[in-house]
Amino acid sequence: MYPETLYKLVSLQSIEACNYNDTNLLDILGIVVHAGKAFVCNDDATRMQEVVVLDRSCVAVRLILMNQFVSEYENEVQQSAGQYNTLLACGVYVRKMNAYFLITGRYTRLFINPNNVDASTLLDWFVCDNFAKRKMKWFNNCGLSINRALSTSNAIRTTIASYKRKRKGKHYRMVGRLIDIDVDSFTWYDACTFCGLDIQHVSEHMICSNCNKEKPPTTISVSGYMTILDSTGTMCVKLFTKQIEFILHSTKAKLKHMFDAVHDRVLLRAELLTRVRNAYIFVFHPLHLPAYIVDYVTYVDWAEECAYLFKMRSTLNVRQQ
Repeated sequence: MYPETLYKLVSLQSIEACNYNDTNLLDILGIVVHAGKAFVCNDDATRMQEVVVLDRSCVAVRLILMNQFVSEYENEVQQSAGQYNTLLACGVYVRKMNAYFLITGRYTRLFINPNNVDASTLLDWFVCDNFAKRKMKWFNNCGLSINRALSTSNAIRTTIASYKRKRKGKHYRMVGRLIDIDVDSFTWYDACTFCGLDIQHVSEHMICSNCNKEKPPTTISVSGYMTILDSTGTMCVKLFTKQIEFILHSTKAKLKHMFDAVHDRVLLRAELLTRVRNAYIFVFHPLHLPAYIVDYVTYVDWAEECAYLFKMRSTLNVRQQ
């Protein structure tokens, strides 16, 4: 039997405002947009599986299934002939590690594809919402880690002109076309292998203040400024090793060799610009910093972007009426 009045659903959008402790249990209902493979934790042989659920707020949240819930989920999904699966999770815990996520526990009850009004209404919405279905497809094809995919998906969409006026403290994303590379701004430095931050040299000693380690293993890293453009204006952004490697389709070792070998900065800039594709999604660091620092970069799914714009325009037209 499925509970009909014994649960109180919480929107996935409001999870960040919830207290994440052992006494606060939540009831959530969502469409499963991504399901990872089950695996066994080597420490204590615990079976785990990560699934991503989405509700009408279009916010996606990771739910970690533990032990018997993994088998329960697999059995129910295999028996389901439908293309989309709804999941009602009663009594899940909220946790935070870099980002908020949900996890099953002792008092959790799972209901896959429950036959009730709430689940039917949610499924009808999902089937008719092209943006939600595009988001599901993007989750399974983007190639990002689940943490990066969730952060990118849930980041607030904005433009260059709007972002400059927005209050920091949250992840923002924008679609921008890279139009210039400031090769003179590229700085090569020693970074901590563990955290990737700059190593400080104090009295012939190397110290990582973030890891609080002396003489940590180091790796060569790079930072630099590039200019991006959208329909509202331009903005100079700061990128680091992984983003630069991604955009320029190269490794930091090859880039370092190129910078050392090519002394003509104009030729170097022209060479680097030939490696750049048309546009990217830029996700920005949530802290309020003097420079516009990019957290990470990924390719644009134009089908999803168009679906989002169409959804926003349709919503605006309904409100105006």
